[in-house]
Amino acid sequence: MKKSDNSNGDKSLKRKNIIRGYSIFSEILNDSKVIQTGFVKAYIHSKDKEPLNKKIFSPLDTLNVKVGFIIAKKSISKSVFRNRLKRLFRESYRLNKLEPEAKGKIIYVIYTLSLNGYNHFKEFPLAKMSFVENEMKLLNSKIKLYLEEKYS
Repeated sequence: MKKSDNSNGDKSLKRKNIIRGYSIFSEILNDSKVIQTGFVKAYIHSKDKEPLNKKIFSPLDTLNVKVGFIIAKKSISKSVFRNRLKRLFRESYRLNKLEPEAKGKIIYVIYTLSLNGYNHFKEFPLAKMSFVENEMKLLNSKIKLYLEEKYS
């Protein structure tokens, strides 16, 4: 199969769109707006087109959303379940991407579980993809509303 035959096209989540690095995560978490649903929480930070990490910045990068995923080790101690949750988050985000109309800005979003979410996943560690995907859809719609109000 050729790359051009890939049906995922713009549904893919590229490596350059994922937030990496402790300093970037801590800066976003310290200065951000928190939006949450019953089980999932998002930290939203917007910045002018100059990125937080200049080493990985490419002027050819036209996407203005960078995402990160955090699952706390203190709350879910088994790495198998933490990594599974991060995979579920990444996949559900990939299927329901954020595409805000914030021109000239880079939007950083960090997804994590709320306190209810941690309690739920401790009780039911083998959660289904549909559960996480529904929560992400709801949260992304709240984020879109917030960004539309802020940038329009």
